Amino acid sequence: MVRANARMLSAAHLRRRLAPLALALSVGLSPVVARAGDPQTIAYAGIVAPGTNGATFYRNTLPYGVIARGNSIVFPHTTTNFESGLWRWRSGTLNKLIFRGDALPGLPGQTFFSTSNYAVDDSGRVAFAAYEGAFMENTSGQLIKVTARNDTAPGTVGKVGSTTDLNFRNGEVSFRVQISGSASGYGVYRSNGAALVPAAIEGQMVSTGSTISNVYSFAPPATGGNSSVIAGTLATGNLGAIIKQSGSSAPVVVVQQNQRAPGLATETFLFFADPHANQSGQFAFRAGLSNGGVFDAIFRDRGGGPEFVVGNNSPMPGPAGARLTGMSSPLISNSGAIAFSGYLDAFSVPVDAGTQGLWTVSPSGVISEVARERTSVPGLPGVAFASFIGARFSINNQGQVAWLGSITGTGISPSNDQGIWSTMPNGGIVSVVREGDSVQVTPGVFRTVRSITFSDDPTYTGGAESPWTDDQRLAYILTFTDSTSGIFFSVVPEPGSTALVMTALGALGYRAMRRRA
Repeated sequence: MVRANARMLSAAHLRRRLAPLALALSVGLSPVVARAGDPQTIAYAGIVAPGTNGATFYRNTLPYGVIARGNSIVFPHTTTNFESGLWRWRSGTLNKLIFRGDALPGLPGQTFFSTSNYAVDDSGRVAFAAYEGAFMENTSGQLIKVTARNDTAPGTVGKVGSTTDLNFRNGEVSFRVQISGSASGYGVYRSNGAALVPAAIEGQMVSTGSTISNVYSFAPPATGGNSSVIAGTLATGNLGAIIKQSGSSAPVVVVQQNQRAPGLATETFLFFADPHANQSGQFAFRAGLSNGGVFDAIFRDRGGGPEFVVGNNSPMPGPAGARLTGMSSPLISNSGAIAFSGYLDAFSVPVDAGTQGLWTVSPSGVISEVARERTSVPGLPGVAFASFIGARFSINNQGQVAWLGSITGTGISPSNDQGIWSTMPNGGIVSVVREGDSVQVTPGVFRTVRSITFSDDPTYTGGAESPWTDDQRLAYILTFTDSTSGIFFSVVPEPGSTALVMTALGALGYRAMRRRA
């Protein structure tokens, strides 16, 4: 009898704990789903900017974007007295990295004015370029000079000019340098804070015996194994090429124009877009092809040479018979997963099926559809994704893909038709933030979102930078209907939301067992 009463009390207690979830699930059979956390403010108009003696952030953000990696979120901004700086949010605290008038390390008497080129490595350290040169954080967190204007450009008789298009991986910063006083117009260099390593210089000889006539990579990726990957042109035949340089070795041509494309029947390489690399030394790139039915394709290199991944005419998931017709440059995660946006051939899908979409490719080569035009938006009955899916997108180290996109349908208007969506670690899509949302910008103060700037723009950075931290915080910029703006992040998924789903499923299981009993 005591045991029976104990079981009854335990069951009654469990029913009280699970009743709200069970009710929510039973009414209309509505699912309980994981979601993104509410936007959290990093910087907002009128908030005091750390390290500025009381200056406040200006009402509008600079047009370059916020980037993240490791445990850090970094952005440039301007204060109300029109002075520029670079700030980093880390572990809940916002700190100044450098501000107008601060001394530049290694350059006595010279001070910081502004930057539009900055990067974060996987440990959260920061590098940036200024008019005076390039600078980075060392392992002790101190800013040090990497190179300065008018320093000798290694490998040439010229001098360092402007430094642009930074990337920062594995403690090494890579960037393009304009070289003055030399036949070499531009070069790509890499440094871990010690000597400057020439990765690819115009006029430098490569493994084929030709010389480099042009290095056109933007944000040249520094990858695992002290190496850089660059898109460029060879002097002999004016051929495009993907060039890799490792350690102190001479640059090696990975693949070049007119070479047979691996994995295809007759196609040869015609041109190359910027490669994107991960910290393991793997990289992916888009290439134009000729001499066959495949003219646009994505390849990856995992250390053994280029491998075909996907191209126009490739069969795609989604509508029966769907085939790819065009694609963006790819992004590759540290796990080797690839994300890209593109179009399906309109003649390969039904008339009412959407053609614009976003896809991933697993390390084993499995293609999965993330989202596609005219497919339903989770949680919004009667609403579908519209065009421009994947114009801006990113993939994190957990394989989650986030993108800025538009929607159409019931209740959707120009004031609420754009937003950021993200996949979940184990599948499904969640809304992160949307136009028309009410966001708490400071305690008790709410503003309505007018527009959203996604922090990763592959067309600007070459896909080199990311809006994701390692703990799944996604950074972005919001502008509100009162014309103020700020830097925000959301945790995807919201902490505890997955546990909520499991609890809800447990509630359903409990109810089913009671019915069977």
